[in-house]
Amino acid sequence: VFNELSSLKLLDLSNNQISTLEKGVFNELSSLKLLDLSNNQISTLEKGVFNELSSLNQLDLSNNLIISLETAVFNGLNCLEKLDLSNNLITSLETVVFNELTSLKRLYLDSNILDSNKNEIKAFEHYV
Repeated sequence: VFNELSSLKLLDLSNNQISTLEKGVFNELSSLKLLDLSNNQISTLEKGVFNELSSLNQLDLSNNLIISLETAVFNGLNCLEKLDLSNNLITSLETVVFNELTSLKRLYLDSNILDSNKNEIKAFEHYV
């Protein structure tokens, strides 16, 4: 879909009716810095969907229907500094879901339905 756009820096796909993201859909966007997927109908994120976005700084997935996050869903996002997952339906988090996000500075999880138990807190231990 995004062939010939390897220099693209910002992609705003917000306020559409996107429900799924196929693995490889962003493969040609190696220079992308900001990806806005907010206000869609995304319920699941396939493992590896963001693999080729090594330059990405900001990812907005707010106001979707995401229920859970697979362990390796954010692999490859080594430069990601801001991740917005607010206003979804996330009920729990794997303890290693954010491990690959070594540059992460801002994480928004507000307005989800996280169960406040020890496992969710463990997901953030290495950020403290």
